[in-house]
Amino acid sequence: SNSVCTVMDANTKEIVGVFRCPDSSPEVFADQVVAIAGWTGGMVKPYIIWENNGGQGINFGRRVVLFHQHFPIYINTNEVTKQRKRGNKYGWNSNRERKDDLLTNLKIALTESLRTDRTHNYIILYDEVTIDELDDYVWYESGEIGASERADETSGARARHGDSVIATALCLLGTKEQRRATQVTLVTAKPGSMAYRLNQYRKERKETDKNSPWV
Repeated sequence: SNSVCTVMDANTKEIVGVFRCPDSSPEVFADQVVAIAGWTGGMVKPYIIWENNGGQGINFGRRVVLFHQHFPIYINTNEVTKQRKRGNKYGWNSNRERKDDLLTNLKIALTESLRTDRTHNYIILYDEVTIDELDDYVWYESGEIGASERADETSGARARHGDSVIATALCLLGTKEQRRATQVTLVTAKPGSMAYRLNQYRKERKETDKNSPWV
């Protein structure tokens, strides 16, 4: 199945990028994810959240945390209590109850995104493959929820397990920790204006003070 890295803009709640690979080992995929984080985040390290089930998820987390020492990251948290008490494991661990809660929350957010007066948490999704996978999710007679098994011709994976959907839902969960960034508008003074001349004076004065033997 695919390894999927989904990038979300915490300010606009938009999914702005998706990377899929059906044959990356856990450590190679971790290297790729950390590289994507560095490319998209610039001076600010993006928050990383991943599913840590099984050896693949555990080794992915070890590579991110111990080798790359990338923080901030998700630490398993009790999402149904007010205090949201944290555990001691890196990453999000899936079971039937948590998966049901995660995907139901995603469903609510997708419904909310269709409203013009959004008052609840929402998410804006453009990726056609993820939308197609959403259509494949079913509740089985056992009560389990998951993607129906069928060939995935778009990305090279032999079978699809709804990996893009889980990655998208985890982005939404990650916004509980990764808050909106404060946007600062930089205003450049027009050359010749009073503000421009004042800025030039301050720069010259600072340079003079720095070179003065009495400072």
